[in-house]
Amino acid sequence: MSQDDPNWRLVLCERGIESCRRGDWKKGLDDLKSARRGSRTLDLPPRGYSYLGYALAKVDGNIREGLKLCRFAITRQFYEPEHYVNLARTHLLEKNRKEAHRAIERGLRIDAESLHLHHMLHQELGLRRPPVVPYFSRRHPLNRLLGSVRHVLFR
Repeated sequence: MSQDDPNWRLVLCERGIESCRRGDWKKGLDDLKSARRGSRTLDLPPRGYSYLGYALAKVDGNIREGLKLCRFAITRQFYEPEHYVNLARTHLLEKNRKEAHRAIERGLRIDAESLHLHHMLHQELGLRRPPVVPYFSRRHPLNRLLGSVRHVLFR
């Protein structure tokens, strides 16, 4: 692909996104970085920044920059559920389940029917059952004991 082609950044960006979606995050990151390299303007579509953010966090361990890029993608295209999924995944890399859940909830307020968001909520984050004794905290010894028993009996 030649840089003489006016759409070379977009083509490289789409190729990087497709690599990420297939699970080849290293290749996707390389393509997305190349598409962004040398650019002083916002040449990538918001989806490119969203995937670049998660890939940076996942492959390079640069979670802070990853979160920044995922949030940037949301500011440019708040109605796209994939951006919230990538933001939540990035929060999970930093072991911040609370913020990951918050990102998914924000995404579901935008698109309540999104399969990606529901999958993330139910499969990757997992919904917690309510405490057995609701007027005690989740960490109360009685709730912990009864919760363990409930888990064994009613998986």
